[in-house]
Amino acid sequence: MDNTLHEDYIKFKDNPEGIFSAIDYDNKEKMKQILIELNHNDNFDIIDYAVNVIEKNGDVSNIYYFLDENISELKLKKENLFNYFRLMNKLLQEDILSSRQYDQIKNITIKQPIFAEEFMEYLMLSNELFVYQYIEEIILNLNKISNHEKHSKFLTMTNSKIEQEIICGINGLGRINYSDNDSDLLSKTLSCFDSLLRQEHHIINGAVTNSLGLLYYIEDKIISR
Repeated sequence: MDNTLHEDYIKFKDNPEGIFSAIDYDNKEKMKQILIELNHNDNFDIIDYAVNVIEKNGDVSNIYYFLDENISELKLKKENLFNYFRLMNKLLQEDILSSRQYDQIKNITIKQPIFAEEFMEYLMLSNELFVYQYIEEIILNLNKISNHEKHSKFLTMTNSKIEQEIICGINGLGRINYSDNDSDLLSKTLSCFDSLLRQEHHIINGAVTNSLGLLYYIEDKIISR
């Protein structure tokens, strides 16, 4: 660590929240080094500090973009990450970043699959409705589990009494990358969708229609739907 970097490191060690207001385009690589040093070597929970800063001044976009490239490299704590995602989900509803808010959990899942699986269990134990889209991303991006396991998890969700969980299951079934060897899974998916469509629930039907649209690459098997 060079002298300038070391001086900034000492400065932000005394004021870790200050790192977020000091970020600009020209110094983001230096700030990334300091962020990781504080997190890995000094056990600073950067996500907790990020939540505090957002709650104080509402600076969502800059913090999101900065953490977007770095969050998967941090040592994370389940409770604080949950609080961060809950806050982001709330504040990004009308923001242009809304469509990207699940990229971070996707990257965490790919780089830290063991933590992601533990975090998914933590999410499932919560009573918060926002968690299901995060659960969907974790399941889809857990390379350690097979398509059969992913399919089983999503299929089970479609039997829930919670609408958001049912939609999560439907979305997940539509997003699984079915291979030529997954014809049995695909048949179960289409059978599930037919059953859900017969319930004539307009929100559920909309989700099923969207998922069928994602299965365009097997059009010959879904055309009748």
